Amino acid sequence: MSEPTDWLHSKATIQEHHFQGTPLISRLREAWASVAARWMVRAVVQQQNEFNHLLVLRLQDVDARIIAQDKDTTQLRHDLAEVTAQLVQNRRLLEQIAQRLDRLERQA
Repeated sequence: MSEPTDWLHSKATIQEHHFQGTPLISRLREAWASVAARWMVRAVVQQQNEFNHLLVLRLQDVDARIIAQDKDTTQLRHDLAEVTAQLVQNRRLLEQIAQRLDRLERQA
């Protein structure tokens, strides 16, 4: 996995917030959060985490496809350059043949 997708993957999971402060205030905040919203928030966090991880997987798939298409495009450009070079060479040969044919017709 490349560095950007590692970063993305590390950011995909939402963590519960742990309150900072004095031990007493922290425990009071944790207790209130536990009573007031934790049961409701955990379900939403779980859904969001599942979505985030699926999105990371999809983005990694898209990234892999783009890389493959880039390789294909590079190969096609190389092939086109070769065909163009061959076409230029064939045009030169046809011009030489036409000149020789013209000279032979003038001699005859």
